[in-house]
Amino acid sequence: MTFVSRWLFKLPLVTRRVLVLLPNEPPGFSLPSVAHAASVFENAGLEVVYASLRGGSAPADRATADASDLQQLAFWAANEQKASQQTLQLSRCPPKDFVAMFLPHSKPAVAESAEVATQLHDFARQLLKAGGVIGAVGLGLSGVAALKLDDRASFITQRQISGIAGDDQITTIWQAHLRAHGACIHHEPHQDFSTGKIVAISGRLITGAGPPAALAVAQSVTHTLSILDLI
Repeated sequence: MTFVSRWLFKLPLVTRRVLVLLPNEPPGFSLPSVAHAASVFENAGLEVVYASLRGGSAPADRATADASDLQQLAFWAANEQKASQQTLQLSRCPPKDFVAMFLPHSKPAVAESAEVATQLHDFARQLLKAGGVIGAVGLGLSGVAALKLDDRASFITQRQISGIAGDDQITTIWQAHLRAHGACIHHEPHQDFSTGKIVAISGRLITGAGPPAALAVAQSVTHTLSILDLI
């Protein structure tokens, strides 16, 4: 039901939130992947909540910044030009309060730490059980690589996944993890794969190969939420 229909029928407006998970360690999160996605989510009426394992400061990777990108500039302005984003502890974010989770490209990879992966997977399982949606970009896909559902089945087995663009060692390792858990990655020969623009939609999982796909992934997440009547 839309905002307008809720207003017309005098129904209470419900705050819909999307959780964006960031790393506490440098070099940090990809600025374009977070800025572009946040812009889409906010324009769709979603409240964006930033979280990390420890809470507190999450650094932005300044090497990913583009001063000609208006959405990045707006993100910097809203963040008072700080080179980090303040976050809540992931353990303080009840999955029932969220309709979606977004895992941006970042270094280190979001699931590099076993402690982060455990909490992230617990959150994701409960979110999915409640009908929520997951979006992931670049190394953010590490967050779903080993995700198992309550029946211990791999979440990504036989799902269409964008894969992760890049040829560095960490990307190669996580790409192998995706394949090992049964993900279907068919886009690598495509010319857009190396640029990170490839997007794959598989039910309530939407993935993008790199930061350039963040805008399209976020748009697909909000579109899916709309279809599910969650926004």
